[in-house]
Order: sequence, then structure tokens, then C-alpha cells
Amino acid sequence: MADDAESAESQNPGAQYNLYIQNEEIVDKLKLLNYEADFVRISPSYKSIERHYFVRSTNTGEQFHLFTSVAAWLISKTGVRFDYPQEFDDPNLTIGKILAALKEKDIAADISPSKLKNGSGDQCLYVLDKLTELALETAEFSWRRTEPILDEAEDDEQIETNEAEITAEQYEDEDPMMAEDDDDMNGFNEPGIFDSDAPESAQMAPVLQEIIQSDVDKNQWKEEVDRVTPQLKITVRQDAKDWRMHINQMKTLCESLKSQHSKTIPFLNGLSTEIDKSTERITSRERHLNDQLDGLLTKYRAAQDRLAEINQKYKEASGGVNQRTERLQQIGNDIDQIKLEIEEQGQKNIDGAPIIRVKQALAKMENDLKVMDIQASVIDQMLMQAQLNNRINLSTDIFS
Repeated sequence: MADDAESAESQNPGAQYNLYIQNEEIVDKLKLLNYEADFVRISPSYKSIERHYFVRSTNTGEQFHLFTSVAAWLISKTGVRFDYPQEFDDPNLTIGKILAALKEKDIAADISPSKLKNGSGDQCLYVLDKLTELALETAEFSWRRTEPILDEAEDDEQIETNEAEITAEQYEDEDPMMAEDDDDMNGFNEPGIFDSDAPESAQMAPVLQEIIQSDVDKNQWKEEVDRVTPQLKITVRQDAKDWRMHINQMKTLCESLKSQHSKTIPFLNGLSTEIDKSTERITSRERHLNDQLDGLLTKYRAAQDRLAEINQKYKEASGGVNQRTERLQQIGNDIDQIKLEIEEQGQKNIDGAPIIRVKQALAKMENDLKVMDIQASVIDQMLMQAQLNNRINLSTDIFS
């Protein structure tokens, strides 16, 4: 479809203006769907669509958001539940949902998602055109033939009314001309023309007197003026960007803010008072707890200090045991070395007496080693018992 449009533009220079006509038709269809009352009021970011808004790219982000929002509104008008896209949603996901909704309505078209991301162009206009037609069909809208009015009197009155209505621009254009006419009339205000005291030769011509004089009754003229006055009205074109259009809304919102302010201030003052009272209660409770727990905290700190001293003593005692263990290990190594030397020497000696003495010495040394092992065990047991007693005393002091 996009290729056909491009080829048509290259062949016919006037084909590009079809997009403007199509955009105008879409805006007219949206007005038939009453989008200004239903769609524009949904969110402050939605606005009235200009007649050529989607033809050329001017602000891609704003145009894409408005295009997807209008498409979502039209899809919901066809009876399909469709969530309105948010400004920071994934564009690919939003376009995919719109194309899926078109396929469900049996609208088959070769539409490029990348061109829909621009928010303008022939494909965006094509999607909006199809969706507006579906929305009008769902609303059971149908065009009616124009029925001519046979009453000539009403036609004449309507014609007079239409002729009496002028726009603000026409009024501004005619205003300088009226000023010029006034200037021209000022030329007749020369001395002596309308002066009743002037001589008759200086009086105005009889023709001018006939023009000024009128045979119309004053009451009839007043009734005619009263009848025509309501029809003489100035139609001012409304501009959504004009601040005068929103001044009433601004006044209403200002009054609403003032009323809400007067209602909210007492509540906030009461809330502030309650918060201050709660803060004072918490502070007094904290101070009371600190006074009650001061003695316990002092005892706890003293117990921690004593525990640190006992741990230090235990480390020192454990260090002595380790030294004795190392000494014992060293002695054991020396004994093993001596055993090796004795065995070597025993092999050299033939006499059995030295061997017996050596064996006796070895047995004695083994007994000494056993005694030393027993002594080391006793020392270890004493240290462990002392540690347990210290822990029991510490626990007793803490919980007493």
C-alpha cells in the first residue's frame, strides 16, 4: 500500500494532497463520534486533532502517542476491550496490539510497523480511516438525505439570520471601513450646513432634507429593532489555545482549591498535634526505659570486662600447655634417636650384659615417659576444671 502511494505521488504531483483530504475526512468522522467530549476528556495529554495533524511529521513522540491513543479509543468503540497506551510503553508492543485488533476485524493490509512509529503518514491515516469506519458501523451511524424545507417564510427568516451573523474577522475588516464612513460624514459638519440659525441660502438642499426626514413611526421602528437585535450576533471562532477559553475552568479550580484548603488545614493541624503528642510520649518512654536499664547495663559491661580478663588468662595458660606439649614432643624425638643409636650399638656389641642394662634403662625411660604423660594429663585436667569454675562463677555473678 505504501509503495502504491509513493508510485502515485511520482506519477501524479497532485496525489500527495489526497493525504490532506483523507485527514480532514478522519477528523470529520471523529467529530461524528463525539471524540471531543468522550476522548479529549479522558486525559490531560489528549487534545483536539487539527485537520492536517497526521499528514506530516512535526513532533514524532507526541504524534505517535496521540495516534496510538486515538486508535485504542476507536478500537474500544468497536466493542473490543483495549487498554490505552501509556507514554513510556514499548512502541513495538503497542503497534503489535493495534495490528492484531485490525486482523481480528478482518482488515488485511501490508502495514509496516516502522512507519507507524512515526505517528504520521499514509499508513497511519489508513489505520485511523478504517478504525473510524468500523466505529461508525458499530454505532449504527447512517447518512440521511437532505430534506428540503418547504416553508418559504422560515427560509427568508433563516437567510436574514445567516446574513446577520458575521465572524469576528469580518467585523474587524469592516471596522476600518466604518471609521472611514464616519470621517466622510464629518465633512458635512461644516459651519452653516446644519445650523438652524444660518440664513436660508446656507441651509441644506431640499433633497437632503427629504433623505433625513422619515415617515416611519417611532414605535414601529423600535419593535423592528427589538425583533432584529437577537439575530445580529457576532460568532467568534473558538481557539483551544486561547487562555480566555480556560479562564472559567481556572476560576472553578481555584475555588475548589480554596474550599479543599479550608477543609484540609484543620485536619492537617490535628494530625500535626497528634504526631507531636506521640513523639513526646515516645521520648518520655525512652527516657524511662534508660533509667530502669541503667543498672543492668552497668552490670553487663562489668561482666563483659571480667569475661575478657578470664579469656586472656585462659589463653596464657593454654600457651604454657602448648609449650610443655612441644617439649614433650621434642623429648620423644630425642628418645627415638637414642633408640636408634642403641640398636646400632647393640648390633656392634657381642656381650649381653650391656644390652641388658640398656634394656633396663629403656624400660626406666618408658616409665618416666608414662609418668610425664600422666602429669601432663593432670595439669590439663586442672586447667579445664579451673576454666569451668571461672565460667560458673561468672554466670553466678551475672544472674545474681
